[in-house]
Amino acid sequence: MSRWTTGLFEFKSNNDDHSDYKPLKQHEDDASDISHDINNSPSFNDLLYTCCCFPCSIADIFQLINDNTSKCAWYSVCCASCLIPFIPPSITRIYASKKYNIDSNVVTDCCTGTFCSCCSNAQILREIRTRGPVQRME
Repeated sequence: MSRWTTGLFEFKSNNDDHSDYKPLKQHEDDASDISHDINNSPSFNDLLYTCCCFPCSIADIFQLINDNTSKCAWYSVCCASCLIPFIPPSITRIYASKKYNIDSNVVTDCCTGTFCSCCSNAQILREIRTRGPVQRME
C-alpha cells in the first residue's frame, strides 16, 4: 500500500520546479489531451480550479480515474455534482484510493470527500498529475 504523494492542504507540488507534473492525457498512446482539458500549466493552482469549477473538476477526475472517454458520462457526472454535491467527491476519492492502491479506508474517504471537497479534488488531481492517469487493463 502506498500513501498520497501530496497532503490534503498542500497547494503546490513537492518540487518547486514542477518536474513531477505530467500532462493530463487519457492514455500514454493518446496524442491529444482529454476532451475537457485541464490547464496543464505548472503554475496552475488545482485548488482554484476545484473551487471555481467544482462540477467540472469532479467530472475530469471521474473520467481519468475510471478510464471513461464518453462525453455523456462527463456531463452526467457534472450534472450529478451540481444536484448532489457531497456524493461524487466521496466516490471519486474512494476510486482514486483503490486505483492507486493508497492506504485509506472508506469512512475517511467519505468524510474527506464530503467535508473537504475542494481540497480533496485538488489532491486527487495532483495525484493524477504525479502518478499519471490509471492505465487501461488489456
